[in-house]
Amino acid sequence: SNIRVPGYKMLGVLGRGGMGVVYKAIQEKANRPVALKMILAGSHADQADRLRFKAEAEAAAKLSHPNIVQLYEVGETPEGFPYFSQEFVAGGTLADRLKQAPLRLDEAAALVESLARAMQYAHERGIVHRDLKPLNILLDGGRAPGAVSETTTKDRATKTINPPEQSTSRSSASVTAELSRPLLPKISDFGLAKQLDSDDGQTRTGAIMGSPAYMAPEQAFGQSKHVGPAADIYALGAILYECLTDRQPFKGATIADTLEQVRTMEPIRLRAFVKEIPRDLETICLHCLHKDPQRRYASGEALADDLRRYCEGKPIMVRPVGTPERAWRWCRRNPIVASLTTAVLLFLVATAGVSLWSAKTLAGKNIIIQKEKDEATGARLLADDKRDEARKQATLALNTIQTLLDKVLTQIGDTPNTLKLKKELIETALEGAAKVTETDQSTSREATILSGHQKLGELFQQSGETEKAYREFAWVNEGARNRVKSKEGTDAARYNLALSCVTMADLAREFKRDMPACRQYIEEAIALCDDILAHPKLGLGALPAFQVRFRLTEGHNRMAVHFVRLGDPAAALEQFRRCHELLSLVAREIDDPAQLDPLDDEQKKRAMAEAAGIRIGLSQFDATALMGMGSMSFRLGNKEAADSYFGQSLGIREQILADKPGDPAATWNLARVCGAIGDFHLQARNLAAAQSFSQRSLDLVRQISDADPLRADYRRDLGVAYYRQ
Repeated sequence: SNIRVPGYKMLGVLGRGGMGVVYKAIQEKANRPVALKMILAGSHADQADRLRFKAEAEAAAKLSHPNIVQLYEVGETPEGFPYFSQEFVAGGTLADRLKQAPLRLDEAAALVESLARAMQYAHERGIVHRDLKPLNILLDGGRAPGAVSETTTKDRATKTINPPEQSTSRSSASVTAELSRPLLPKISDFGLAKQLDSDDGQTRTGAIMGSPAYMAPEQAFGQSKHVGPAADIYALGAILYECLTDRQPFKGATIADTLEQVRTMEPIRLRAFVKEIPRDLETICLHCLHKDPQRRYASGEALADDLRRYCEGKPIMVRPVGTPERAWRWCRRNPIVASLTTAVLLFLVATAGVSLWSAKTLAGKNIIIQKEKDEATGARLLADDKRDEARKQATLALNTIQTLLDKVLTQIGDTPNTLKLKKELIETALEGAAKVTETDQSTSREATILSGHQKLGELFQQSGETEKAYREFAWVNEGARNRVKSKEGTDAARYNLALSCVTMADLAREFKRDMPACRQYIEEAIALCDDILAHPKLGLGALPAFQVRFRLTEGHNRMAVHFVRLGDPAAALEQFRRCHELLSLVAREIDDPAQLDPLDDEQKKRAMAEAAGIRIGLSQFDATALMGMGSMSFRLGNKEAADSYFGQSLGIREQILADKPGDPAATWNLARVCGAIGDFHLQARNLAAAQSFSQRSLDLVRQISDADPLRADYRRDLGVAYYRQ
């Protein structure tokens, strides 16, 4: 209400974004309604926000197209708030429209055709959008957003659809009649736009920019230098997919899950959801979504032309994927929970078959080796070759177990009521690993078994079987110590022991109530991470510094909690501050290419995958550190600082949940923040605020506990929330 922009009459807020707000206003000289976008931080806005705002204005200024929102004016208020005004589009967003019902098939094709021609226009002028999604597509003219077509989803096959391969009577006139009330889409929000002929420093290699569900694989890998027009083609394919099926091509439980699906999985065929979709339209959509940018449509114009051919009943230029390639893609795709049975079956068959084959092969090789041990040098060399082959077979079996186990558990994630299934799956994997004969020089079986017992302990902990969890984690900790010795202290071995020590510290504190043991484990974990950073070992098991430093924050976080339990808020505050500082350092290091220089190609690939997950976790860990800083500041009597830290933590958690609606982990973390703020206000005697935050915490944790009643950790927090109320 206090914002004033010379030359504009402010009418109200249209929406809020991460860095500012969009107002509806009247441009007084032209006497026309406009959308006025502004960075609310003004002169205090950070460099990234200003660069993004500047990039959006510059990109929009280069473009004048009927399907792109028109820029009118760029300026800055006397108070230092940058702004620009754009064409006001009254019809809402495509995302709003899709909430009502999927579009008619020809309507969807025509809409994406218009978007493709608009992006062709932008690409010809050196602009790549990089964040195309329904939320950034505004609708003007035609039906109002939310108006459902008279042709329902059920009968649209007969009223709207005449697949080209089934009908030759389709004409341009009939299509025009069907689209007599078209939606006029306009592309907005060029905040992540990339200008191909310049490098403004807005993005760096390794930075993941965009919206995961509509992000091309090259974006998901953080390869910003390789993101070009093909990424916008991919996004248009994802939009078409959602318009036709009412679902996104990839949607995981978390952002990390979605990114992993984008990188490694093939989209499910559209006709699996809506069988009436013509094969030609499905082919066009899937061609846009190819993992390889070179195998997508070469341009927006090529995509638009094929969509026009479809609408006119003419043969399209691209061909459907053949059976062999489809089978290959299917083998690479891991089914989600709805088809988990197939994945488990593949896992069991592969594990049993490869393991038995390896055992039988090894037994045969050992007999041959025994017979040939006294023969000539040539025979000994042959025996060595056979031993090498046997080791390879054992490694193949173990890799099969580890890969299938990791991917199936990743697909299940935090899906409610799957604890029993996950336990059975891990136990089966451990049985398979135990059957593989371990060779003299191979320790991969040991690593696989340790990984399996770690996962099993985590599941026992979630289900409240703490004694079983403690036994599993203690066994893993002992194995990790032995592995540091056998692997001569590689980075990876020391790193895994540090993670195990953090887990043991939690159990020593919460389960055994052994505070000296808890501190000993924490100090060991911190010392191990510090030792890796100070004395890295290149070669096998080498790790980038940002990965080790990110995990080091866990040690300092646990030490902070330890001091909280000992009643030393000043020491705890210092540890939480250390976490906050480390996370800021990691945020800078993670995009420094020099971090990867000491690694080989395979290690770099793993480090980049790890970096993608760490980027997602940075804000979550920072929210935890800020919440701790707020609690300790309050205990030390600094209420103003406490209120600030709590507010920052709450903002981060709310944004995470907004990005991942319904995600159990995001919901749980927000519930915990609200509970902590409720306690803060309760102790400060602000009872109205305490009631509000406590009730919100209760509602959130009750939501996830009701959905997954087997999770003892959810039930515990639900009890705390009821007690707080």
